[in-house]
Parts: sequence; structure tokens; C-alpha cells
Amino acid sequence: MPHATAPLAHGEQQSTAPASPWYAKRSLFKGHVWAHLAIALAALLFTVFILALYDTPALPLLWYITVFIFTTSGPGALLWRAISSGGNDKLTDLAMGTGLGILLQLALWFVFVSLGVGDWLILGPLLVYVPFLAAPNLRKYWTSAPGSKPLPVWVTAAVAACYGGALLKYSRTFTETLPPAANSWYQDQYWHLGNAAGLLTRNHFIDMRVAHDPLTYHWLSSAHTASQALTTGIDLPLLFTRMWIVPLFALIVILAVAVGKKLTGAWWPGALVAALTIFAPKLDITGVSLPGGTALSTFSPSQTFSAVVMLVILFPLVALWQNGRLSVGEWIVFTAALAVAPGSKSSVLPVIICGLALGLLVSLLRRRGWKLMALPLAVSIAVFLAVQPFMGANGTGSGIMIFSSLRNSSFYPAALGLTPAEQEFGGGLLPMSLLTYLGLITFSVIMLGYLISYAWLWAGLPALRRDAGHEGGWVLLGIGFAGFAAMMIIDQDGSSQVYFFKIGLIGWYFLAAWGLHLLTKRIQSPLGAVAVGGLVGVFALFVLRALIPNFTSPERPLWTLAVVGAVALLLLMTVLLPWKFARSAAWRNTVLVSAATAAIAGALILPVTSLKVAPTPETTTWAVSSEEFQAADWLRQHSDPNEVVATNVHCWFAPSDDRCNSRAFWVSGFTQRPVLLEGWAYTDAAHEAHGINGLSFSLQPFHDADLFELNEAAFVDPSTETMDALKEQDVKWLFAAKQRSDVAGNVGDYATEVYSNDDVTVYRLD
Repeated sequence: MPHATAPLAHGEQQSTAPASPWYAKRSLFKGHVWAHLAIALAALLFTVFILALYDTPALPLLWYITVFIFTTSGPGALLWRAISSGGNDKLTDLAMGTGLGILLQLALWFVFVSLGVGDWLILGPLLVYVPFLAAPNLRKYWTSAPGSKPLPVWVTAAVAACYGGALLKYSRTFTETLPPAANSWYQDQYWHLGNAAGLLTRNHFIDMRVAHDPLTYHWLSSAHTASQALTTGIDLPLLFTRMWIVPLFALIVILAVAVGKKLTGAWWPGALVAALTIFAPKLDITGVSLPGGTALSTFSPSQTFSAVVMLVILFPLVALWQNGRLSVGEWIVFTAALAVAPGSKSSVLPVIICGLALGLLVSLLRRRGWKLMALPLAVSIAVFLAVQPFMGANGTGSGIMIFSSLRNSSFYPAALGLTPAEQEFGGGLLPMSLLTYLGLITFSVIMLGYLISYAWLWAGLPALRRDAGHEGGWVLLGIGFAGFAAMMIIDQDGSSQVYFFKIGLIGWYFLAAWGLHLLTKRIQSPLGAVAVGGLVGVFALFVLRALIPNFTSPERPLWTLAVVGAVALLLLMTVLLPWKFARSAAWRNTVLVSAATAAIAGALILPVTSLKVAPTPETTTWAVSSEEFQAADWLRQHSDPNEVVATNVHCWFAPSDDRCNSRAFWVSGFTQRPVLLEGWAYTDAAHEAHGINGLSFSLQPFHDADLFELNEAAFVDPSTETMDALKEQDVKWLFAAKQRSDVAGNVGDYATEVYSNDDVTVYRLD
């Protein structure tokens, strides 16, 4: 901000200095800017290098990143600068601008696809760029707002380090073999690919695998992928397996840093939150497996996408707590992000509402600032009631079981000697055998395991005190506890209840970083305390992890309880005793800073030191062959997106004992066409049948026996009547994969053969 100058006295002359060259006044030519650019370039080159290891072509990757910036970051940053209350820095403008840009892109995708001009979506950002170039009062937003402080170089370096760590930690994401080579992706990836394909030409979600069945699902991550395919023109399989998640990694990191900076006023807590979010730490020292535990899950695109939405929601919420008000534009962004949340992941809004409810309760008890909690809570509840029925999952296949996720820990069924069927289907309101003597011991082991694994959370206690300034700490605490409670109460046949805890962990990360920041402000030499605590935490982690798992085993649950309990007591005493006998309040605070740092460092060290490039897995014997992909791709190029395909492909693995794992989704994924009946594992009927005859949802037979018989008859016993009945179901094409099941030799007598190779024959119904 320019400094004010006193007016000149009469007769006084303005002293002049040699004018600086014009380029010296431009921030682009200041030395620290070149440091930022060098770090950004290094991160870009690292991205190209890592993805090149997985056969990703560099030019399409660079084109994808360029288009992402043009269509998302650019227009979003302009809008954010125009509608926010100001006082932001460049990183915040980039972070919230890109988050807002994603919301804008979803809106433009809906409009362009609804009008049937999805291929022109890349022109959508011009609706923002043109006014901001033409209107004089809007041109100022092309540069940072006045008063923006320069970004420290170390912050950019920390962002780049966390982003690079994300590429390495989640490099398994990029290992799926690219077609046309034979590929055996995780089956859900084909499912998500089909979802995105369906949204290339539709503004609503349909089940691409069972064309005439409804499917309620949080599908906005698929809409985002579809919009990126439309704007870049990159083939969907390449974009989905290699590119779509890359800028989201960077966005999650910079959003975490921006929200942390807003919450604490310092940069390093946000950088710590970014590290916690990416590396997903827990004190893994007991050897007891615990469900949940990671904020990101890259094989769940909706989870990664929902992390972005969660962070976009948190920024204006924190700004409200800090400033006591929001601009109209910030309220709009907050409400829009809330509205998008159910379509991102159905777990987001419930945990936010619970967190705000806890914050409101505490503020009422303290008799201060209740409106800071009540207003966003009211908006959140209103949006939830209005949007959730249309955009969130419908809960089919879910029920209530107290402590349901216990059985997802391998320790619980192993200690109780449960069979796989008892583990999956046993129990009612409580997991099977929980109320037995052995069950209670096992329950105690797992609960203590959680207490130890997330021991770093106690660092957030200072943020819960009244002198923290507001009750935001209680909101963050409530977000995490709501996620944990939902994971332990909801019972879903695919264990998707863990996603409540995953998204709730983001609240805990901010709480711990904020609390540690408040602790460091109470001592004179925080760096020394942090350094000592970090070294102690790392040393203790490696020692305990080397020793404790040798003494824990599901075969000895009572002994394991004693060992895990002793570890919990030891960790508690190592904090309480030095704190109790400290000579002064200053020394007590120093002990707390060191102990909090030790817990966080111990949780981070293993994920960080174990970073490596994931190897490419071997292709399975049940892989999609090159010929099968080529046939599917031919059909994609020679058919209309609305034309329905019938196929004989239903099972992911070879059927055994007349049981079909009905999670074959690659025909719809690679043809990018709706299929009359492919894999039906994720239909409502399959979820509702979970447990019948001791079979999981994915092994249940298809619920419409008549339709199934009609579909099969087209391939094993074709007739004119069968083909006419298929036409009445809007079927235009037959995709006969010879390696998947028997195909009659006379199908061509009733349909026109249009394509054939060694593995597949494609027929058209005329």
C-alpha cells in the first residue's frame, strides 16, 4: 500500500531521483517472483517426468494443464477478486479462484450440454474474460488487489513439495494400462469412466450399465471429468487415468494453505494442513488395522473432488469467524459450494452441519457470537434439505449398526474367529459377538488403537479455549467427530461409511494446526521446542513401531489389550509428567509444543519416508483385451451417444458355481454408450438384496429375470422375436465378446454384422 506524503510547503521544490526503468516497477521483474516461477516450473517438469513413467504423452498433458488454467483458474480468479471482500494474497486468489472456477465450469457444462453444444464449452470462459477486458472498472482485477502482501518463497516451495508428494504417494492412480493395450483396471474405474462418458452429451445422470434403471449417485466429479474432456478434446480414457486428478492435487494443497492462513494469520499452519491432508497421517504403531484414516482416496473420484468442495466451503466460513461478516459475493460462493456438496459426496454436508451445530451450542453456552454459527448452520440445513434428494446418493444398501466399522478391521473378525459370511452379514443393531467377553476386549483394543493413532489431535485443544476468539475450533472438532460417528453408526454393504470419516478428518487437520500455532505463540523459542519435539517424535515412532506389533495379535486379544493400553498410558505420561513438574508456565507451554510436534511428526514421518513411484501391476488373465477395446472404440466412433447396446459381458471374473461377480463395466466405459444390461452390482435392487442366500450385492442375480433372459437369448438362442423385443428396448447394437461367454454362430442371421475381430463381433439391429 502506498504511504501518504505531507503536502509541500510554499516555495519548496519536490526533490527528484533518477527514474527507475519501467520494468523495475513491475513485480514480474522482482527477484523473488523469478524464484516462484522457477519452483512452479520445477513442479511442472516433475509432473511431466512422473507421468512419463506411466506412458503419458507430454504434449497432451501440457495441453490439459493449459486448458485447465484457461477455463478454470483464470475466470475463477477474476470473479473471486471481484466478489470477495478483499485483503487476500496471490495464493488465496489462485486457490479460491480455481475453486470458484470449478463451480463455474460445472454451471457452464450444464448450460452448454443442455443446449447441445458441449463441444464449444471451451468458449464458455469468454463470458467472464470479455467483460473483465471491456469494462474499465473490472480491468483492475487482472492484477492482485491493492495491499496484497508478497508470497514468501518458502510457501511456494512447501506447496510444490506437498504437490510432488501427492504425485508420488498416489502414483498408483496412474498405473492403469492405457488402451489399446490389454488392461485390467480396478473395476470401479471402468464404472466411473462410463459415468463421465454419459455426461459428455447429457445434463443428467443415467445408469450406463443398466440403461433403463435409475441411478442416484453423487456424480459431479464425473461431470467435471466430462467437461474437461469436452474442453480439451483429449480421449476420455487417457484423461481419466492420467490427467483429471493432477490439477486437483495442486488445488487441494493451495486451498489448504489458504484456509490455514485465513484461520491463523500465519503461513506455516496451512502448509502443515496441506501435508496432513496429502500424507494422511496416523500414529501407526499398534499393528491393529483401523478403517478410514485417509482424507483422500484417489480410486474414489468423488472423494477427491469432495475434498476440494470441502475446502472451498471452509474458506468463507473461516472468514466469517475472523471478520464477523462476509460480502454478498462470499455468501454466494459459500452457498453455491454447499449446494454442490451433495453432488460431490453425500458425506460432506452432514458433517459440516454437525460441526456448526456443536459450534452454535458452545457459543450459546458462552453467550457470545452465536450468529457466526447460527447463520451458516441455517444456510447449510436449508441447502441440504433442498439439494440432497436430487444430487446425493439415496442410501440404498445402508442401515444402522452401532460400531459397524469394527468388523472392517481385520483384527475384530480374526480375534473372534468369525467366518467371512459372519463378518459381512452377521449381527443386527450391533456387530456379531460384540457383547461377549471377547468381543468387548476386541472392541477396547480397536478404540484404544484409534485413540493412539490420532493422538496428534490433542494439539488442537488451545483452539477450543474461549480466548481463541471464536468457536470455530469446536466446529472443526465436531466435523471430525461427526465423520467418525457416522463411520461407526452407518452400515453400508460396500463399507462406504468410511467416507464420512475421511472428509471429517480435514476438520481435525485444521484444528491440530491451529492449536499448535496458538501454543507456539505462548513461548519465546518455538523453533527449538519444535525441533526437539520433532526429533523425539520420529525416534519414538520408529522404536515403538519396531517393538509393539511383535506383541499384538488377534490370537491373543487380552494380551494385546494390555499392550495397547500400556502404550496409550505411556504416551499420556510422557506429556503429563514433564508438564506437571515443569518449573514455570513457560516451561509447561514448551513441553506442550514439543509433545504436540512429536505426535504430528511421528504421524507424518512414515508416509513421507515411504514415498516411491508405484510399480505398474501385472495384467490379469481376465483383462480387457486389445481386440475388445478396439471393437468398443469402433462402436463409439460409429454410433450415436443415445443408441443402446446389448452385450453378453456381465461378470468381471470368470463365473464360478453359477455365481457372477456382476461388476463388468468396461463395455459401457469404452463404447461410451448406454448398455441394456451389463454389470448390475451397483443397482438399487442389488444393494437391497445384499445378504440374501449369503451372497453379497455383487453376486446377486439380476433382479429382472425376464429382461436378463431376453438379453441372453440374443447371443445364445437368437430369433426374430428376440431381436424385435430388443428393438422395443431401444437396442441398436449387439456387442458379442466371444471370450466372455458362449455366442451362437447364427446371430448374424438376425442382425447385420458390421465389425469383427478375434475377440468381438459387433452387430447392428436394422
